[in-house]
Amino acid sequence: MVAGGHRPSTTIALYFEISNPHESPIPSTSRPYIQLVTTYQHASGVYRMRVSTLALNWHQDKTSLMQIGNGFDQYTAVALMARVAAYRAKKESSSDILRWLDRSLIKLCAKFAEYEKDNTDSFRLGPQFTFYPQFMFHLRRSQFLQVFNCSPDETAFYRHSMMSKTVADSLTMIQPSLVSYNFSSPPSPVQLDLASVKNDNILLLDTFFQVVVHHGTTVASWRDQKYHLKPGHENFAKLLQAPVDDAQRIMANRFPVPRFILCDQNRSQARFLLAKLNPSKPKYDGDALQIFTDDVSLRVFMMHFIKLSVKSN
Repeated sequence: MVAGGHRPSTTIALYFEISNPHESPIPSTSRPYIQLVTTYQHASGVYRMRVSTLALNWHQDKTSLMQIGNGFDQYTAVALMARVAAYRAKKESSSDILRWLDRSLIKLCAKFAEYEKDNTDSFRLGPQFTFYPQFMFHLRRSQFLQVFNCSPDETAFYRHSMMSKTVADSLTMIQPSLVSYNFSSPPSPVQLDLASVKNDNILLLDTFFQVVVHHGTTVASWRDQKYHLKPGHENFAKLLQAPVDDAQRIMANRFPVPRFILCDQNRSQARFLLAKLNPSKPKYDGDALQIFTDDVSLRVFMMHFIKLSVKSN
């Protein structure tokens, strides 16, 4: 029974554990049914009941997991794993949760990936699992599990918010979206990586709880010299305004309303962007930008979990 108020976008996760003795196997002809009964009071004062029934199939062949793999929804799985991790974090330490997430990822890849034993170069994940590991990487670094520099109230707020949001909102909380604005191309999504920070671009970061507009050093310098107010620089004025307008559109339809942050490269407020980026080494010319962190990069993380997934034992 679930009681309390819900918004139209509220989602509820149900977790089932199949427990069946080997001496009484489930008949191959039987089908499991799940029935959800929802009772609520309409704004008119009338009580209503809604019944939803789902019919599923059992998978019997333990030697072939193709049927399960083809039906795997990696985005929903990420949201469900994040909720379990946040719930367990109330009673367990973050290090225990991280080890559990790593073991779960390794087991998943060991079962559903294609590879030769002890050969990391042969490792291949199907399209249903392609993005799942990188979401796990960002979940490990998220505010749901890394509570340093967060008050207990902030941590409780973050975890509580995720428990009822849609899959799309949950994914934004775990792996924020990043959009680049520049003169050479229209606004386009870019990787959540240190290499996406450039002197001549503007970045729009949406973490669900914060919306950050980050100006590169060159763009910030031109803005401080007020080029956007001078005749002949109308395109620069439009470039400055475009991410702000997009940020306002994001915030207009978001509850709770996110914090809006306007910052420049190499300034203190830029930490809100840097904290979410993959700490890879910069590869562009002459830029010494770095992220000082103990976290490994996505590339190192992927190499380690692939090595353990293909291990013989």
